[in-house]
Amino acid sequence: MKKIVLICIIVVFSFSTFGYINILNDLDIQMQNEDSQVGPAMSSGLHQEFQWQSYNEWNCFPKAQLSFDCVIYDEDTEVPSIVYATDEMMYIFDLHVEDRKDCKSTLETWKALAPDDSQLCIYAAHMPAVDWAEGEESNSLWYINQIKGENGYWKLFDDYEAEE
Repeated sequence: MKKIVLICIIVVFSFSTFGYINILNDLDIQMQNEDSQVGPAMSSGLHQEFQWQSYNEWNCFPKAQLSFDCVIYDEDTEVPSIVYATDEMMYIFDLHVEDRKDCKSTLETWKALAPDDSQLCIYAAHMPAVDWAEGEESNSLWYINQIKGENGYWKLFDDYEAEE
């Protein structure tokens, strides 16, 4: 319980510090907390040497600093992707290949969620067990569950009832 309270304080502080609190509301934070209590969004296999768990969490960015693109996985599958890059790190937010969403129309839907001069918040789980090529160690892969902007939500699954 102390861990959840600490996470909430950090999340609320970071949102208010960077001005994103106006996009995410109490219901979004409550949904994240309830989702975390259910269990991890992703985890390693039980018999893996390197054990890990990852929970969905909100990350907000200035939309103008995001790049939207279709990336190719498994040699021929296009996947919608959002990238936020700093001098030190590249944050890559993708859908799973298995989600089978049309890349171009999904990207257009995501872009329409917020004007370019506002923020876009991505609810995603970090994938720590990625083997990056040499020189790409500063990449961080996340799998998208929801996206929220001033103009509404996009949800991979309909089982969340977030309100604006």
